[in-house]
Amino acid sequence: MRVHPLIVVIVAAVCGQAAQVDAGARRSLPPPTAEELPGTVETNAAKAYRVLWAQIESEDGFAGYELVHRVRNAPEEYSDYLPQVVRATQAPSCDWGIEPVFEAIIPHMPAIDGFRVLLDSTASRAIERGDLEGSVEAVESLIRLAEHASRGHTAYEQITAIRTLRIAVERTDDLVDASLLDRGRAAELADLLAPFATEDPLSDREGLETHRDSIVQALMTGWYVPDPETGEYAVPFDGRAPTAGERESAAIAVRESYDQLINGWLRDNFDAGFDAASQTLAGDPFAFQLFRISLRSLGRMHAESVELRDRLHETVQTLEQIATEADD
Repeated sequence: MRVHPLIVVIVAAVCGQAAQVDAGARRSLPPPTAEELPGTVETNAAKAYRVLWAQIESEDGFAGYELVHRVRNAPEEYSDYLPQVVRATQAPSCDWGIEPVFEAIIPHMPAIDGFRVLLDSTASRAIERGDLEGSVEAVESLIRLAEHASRGHTAYEQITAIRTLRIAVERTDDLVDASLLDRGRAAELADLLAPFATEDPLSDREGLETHRDSIVQALMTGWYVPDPETGEYAVPFDGRAPTAGERESAAIAVRESYDQLINGWLRDNFDAGFDAASQTLAGDPFAFQLFRISLRSLGRMHAESVELRDRLHETVQTLEQIATEADD
């Protein structure tokens, strides 16, 4: 796997917000191209997604999130790409080829969001017209897309995976409400969703641990925003570069606060862990300046994860009941 240098945005990339630094001040190597990813489009879903998204960008004349908005506003215009999207989700592996550093550039996010919008729209329209095969195919593809999104190393990818799987569950519930599912299709969907019906559906804790370690590494190594006088790279702190001691102190505070969040992630006392993490960050000015927005975003991520977990259990139980019902 290709190794990239530490590519930093400051605070808010965890929730998809833009960092408040001059984009031209960041120093990075470009992420791997689709062609540089391992495997083929048949074996690596990540490669298939990026190749297909690049094809759509080229043919449509729009790129990135501008293209995502176009898909959202007129999804039927992109329905010809649906078979390729479905095939991409069926690849046996998914390797994005990006190292877990804070914050690595993640070029695949527009593709994930665009394909989620297309599959969601396809499932909804198929349910409305009573198309069992088409709706189940789209829902199953959403489930696989969510799992692939969770293979990333950033909190932004993790919350995207949570929201994608939530949509898959919502469309599954729509299928149940429309009385479209037969026993075979209900069993098929139950088998796909059951592995996620755990206390940690998309391995949030593991993702948080990786994110914590990458932040600590970034703090201890230095940051890639150049000081105008020295040319050295460091995040501005009160109009100056933080000292090594300030960075070390912030790294300790960040690790402790993340550990407090992680320890309470699967427990009923998450609020206590969140409050403790907030107090830990507040005790270190540099850490607080950098990560207070991220902390709030992680709180929202936890709430969405809990909601997904509860809904998954209910949906899988309903599907299993349908799958075992006796014929009339």
